[in-house]
Amino acid sequence: CQSANVSDIDEKEILARKRDCSAKLSKMLQTDGFALVRGTGMSRSVCENALIAAKLFLHDAEEPVRRSCLTKDRARRGYSPMCTENFASLIGEHGPNDLVKKYRVGPEALNVMHSDSDKSSTSIGEEVKSVISS
Repeated sequence: CQSANVSDIDEKEILARKRDCSAKLSKMLQTDGFALVRGTGMSRSVCENALIAAKLFLHDAEEPVRRSCLTKDRARRGYSPMCTENFASLIGEHGPNDLVKKYRVGPEALNVMHSDSDKSSTSIGEEVKSVISS
């Protein structure tokens, strides 16, 4: 999906290009399971640090630490433990729950469900923040 100078094209053309790009991305995700996105303007180090932080949280941290990030609306933001969601149901199909752990970073919510007494989540949170900011 190529970008263009907005002043060179009208709104209908922009909408058409967005729809086309969205359809191509959706097809790629459905057929390949992943997509390569280029030209975002993000530096390589930001992407690498995000991968390191994701590994720290999703693989290295203990489950109680991850569960300290549970929210009431996990579909938008927060941690979703393995086998608790079913993507197939979102597209009208039946299937087993997904064998993946997820952390979504959608809109912030005030409904975090962890207790203040969980000190281990603070240490991993600080470590993840330091990796991202470096």
